[in-house]
Amino acid sequence: MQLEISLPKEQLELLELVKKQNETLLSQKVGSVWLSDEEVAQRFGVSVSLITKWRKQFDLPFSQIGEVRRYSTQKIDAWFAEFSPQHILRRAS
Repeated sequence: MQLEISLPKEQLELLELVKKQNETLLSQKVGSVWLSDEEVAQRFGVSVSLITKWRKQFDLPFSQIGEVRRYSTQKIDAWFAEFSPQHILRRAS
């Protein structure tokens, strides 16, 4: 036996609006996501040791509290977009 509930048209329209807004929010990256060393390595398709090298030698941005280190996706994506071979050569010399 299925119970059917009938709502006024205004409430149905409001529910539909809320559903669309939720779908939009879920499909967007809202704010910053914080990643571990391993997740950053996976994101860029490199090893964790290379992430450590980038952090130490090339100022890959991170935040750390005690032993916990995390990377903001917004900051590392911006950093990576500007990362270039010329940047590496300048730092190496």
